[in-house]
Amino acid sequence: MIGPLNFSYGLGYLFKTKALLSSMDFWKKAFQKEIGFLYQISQGNALAEEAWQALENNWLPNFIAEAISEGFNRETIRKGFFLLKGRVDDDIKKREENKWNYLKTDDALLDFFKQCLFDFLIHDNCEKETGEVAQKFIEKKWKTKHLNRLADGKTLTSEEQDKIFEGAMAFFKRNIVQHRFNLDLKWRLEGVFFDELLLSGIRHGDRSRNIACAYILTHWSQALIRSDNPQDSERRKEFLNYSIAKMVNQVVSPQKDQPFYLTKSLIGYVRQIIKAELIKNAEMEKRQEKIKILTNAIIEPYKAQKFSPIQEQIDNLNLTDNEISSLKSHMGETCSEILRMDFEHQSDGQIRDKKGWKSVQSVRNRRNKCYKKIRDFIIQQRTQQP
Repeated sequence: MIGPLNFSYGLGYLFKTKALLSSMDFWKKAFQKEIGFLYQISQGNALAEEAWQALENNWLPNFIAEAISEGFNRETIRKGFFLLKGRVDDDIKKREENKWNYLKTDDALLDFFKQCLFDFLIHDNCEKETGEVAQKFIEKKWKTKHLNRLADGKTLTSEEQDKIFEGAMAFFKRNIVQHRFNLDLKWRLEGVFFDELLLSGIRHGDRSRNIACAYILTHWSQALIRSDNPQDSERRKEFLNYSIAKMVNQVVSPQKDQPFYLTKSLIGYVRQIIKAELIKNAEMEKRQEKIKILTNAIIEPYKAQKFSPIQEQIDNLNLTDNEISSLKSHMGETCSEILRMDFEHQSDGQIRDKKGWKSVQSVRNRRNKCYKKIRDFIIQQRTQQP
């Protein structure tokens, strides 16, 4: 295998040299470089079938030998190969203008196939059997690599490593059995396993939890706050620590005693929390702005003992007919009379005499209670609106 696949260069080169594909020598060289094979399978026709046949004859036997040595079943291996072929062919048919764009990666083409097939074998072994073969494979290939990645220069004891690995494997296998995520060529199981390691570290104890959170903050922060809008990035940054803490709390203290299961990438889950907090904060700011407007329009005049006529206040607030009707029902007879007399510019002494109250202060106290009822009613109505 010769290095990473240069998709754009190789495909462009082959479009200029299609005639050369009839030459077996060229085909062998191009196949070795993987460029010719990629071009052929991207055609989705007889040329593609020829390429798949060559892959089945020349590459699959070596993969079968490697997979059998890891304990996987020969029949399942071949089944996985033809499932992979079907998915690739379907994907090519659906993407006529941008064929097989998920191969624009740093992985060499055949190495990509190899990883996809091992994903299928791990998934199948966990789903249909005890998952022992898959666990041994993961323990051999992924455990040390990703525990070191999680530690990120810090030290985890052997006991902590074993506990974190056991916890990750338990949830990893359970998620597969319960079909919480589907095997997809674009969702690599190795990445899912590392997410489970992070979650297991968070569950295990304070020290491993701090290490897992430190990894997330160090390596995911830029991706979590990234946005085309600089102002939006700053707002995301404000909610970053809170969102990570909220995720940790959901993992450590799940609601209704239901364990936290991974149904998407962990970084995607944290990003979703940040988005939800941004929306919630925006709604809260709108409500606070409404309350501020209402406060300035109604409450402040009371404090200064400057009472505008009720009709003027209604006009300033732009109340709807329904709100006015509801407000009148809500105020009651006494408040309605006070507000009517205010509107008619009657003095506090005149209102006192007509209502038979003892003092002018009684009028002012009653008026303040009425305006408070108006304020509370309007705030409740306006802040409950979507």
